[in-house]
Amino acid sequence: MVDNVAFHALQDRWDLEMPRHRRNADISVYREFLKLSAATFHLVFMKNPLVQSIFRTEAQRNFMLRCLLIHGRLTAPLVINRVDEKGGFLGILSPVASLINHSCDPNVISVVDSGSIKIIVLRPIQKGDQILTSYAPAWWDEHDGSTLDFDCKCVVCDRGPEGAKWRNAREQKRILSSEATREWIGGGETQDLIKFQRLVQILARDGHHPGKLFGETVKIYYDKLFDEVCAENAKRNRAKVQQIGGN
Repeated sequence: MVDNVAFHALQDRWDLEMPRHRRNADISVYREFLKLSAATFHLVFMKNPLVQSIFRTEAQRNFMLRCLLIHGRLTAPLVINRVDEKGGFLGILSPVASLINHSCDPNVISVVDSGSIKIIVLRPIQKGDQILTSYAPAWWDEHDGSTLDFDCKCVVCDRGPEGAKWRNAREQKRILSSEATREWIGGGETQDLIKFQRLVQILARDGHHPGKLFGETVKIYYDKLFDEVCAENAKRNRAKVQQIGGN
């Protein structure tokens, strides 16, 4: 019953968004994509020992898979809400999306590479704060929201009091502390990644976030983190290939 209601809701929304000659084919493809998405999440979740302890029998695991599929079908109409010159925008709302929400002012970086997702803290996260990543360019890349494929409601894009407060803070100029200055001009044998990690921590502590200097610094740190994770993954993959070749 729930499946039928969800699918018809999706189909009704699709009829409004998509050109008629594409609807039947695209609906069929999207239904298969939903099944693949549900199966993928099922495989990932079942690797967790806690989940394994809850869904022990085949019937229970099938129930879990069915719930993931229903979740995808129910949420699909909520994300098909954009139209462009190419005939529509299609998104997907995953079962784990709510764990790390989007913000153009993220406090973590999400690196998707070599079959894994790594979440690394960019700047200090206070107790009670949300963990936020960026699904698109962050504020230090100088975007105004026009590059996004969705209507962003984060503090950077907010046009109300909270957004005004954030933009006012961005324009504030603060004196660089002696500790930050030493880190900038010094470093010695310290690796660049560690150096910029320290700088971001110091600048955040001293209230430079979200100022221009903080943005320039965290952008460098962000890029170095991304490159470091990808390099580590590549090194690990080469080692695996060599091990397989040696055997």
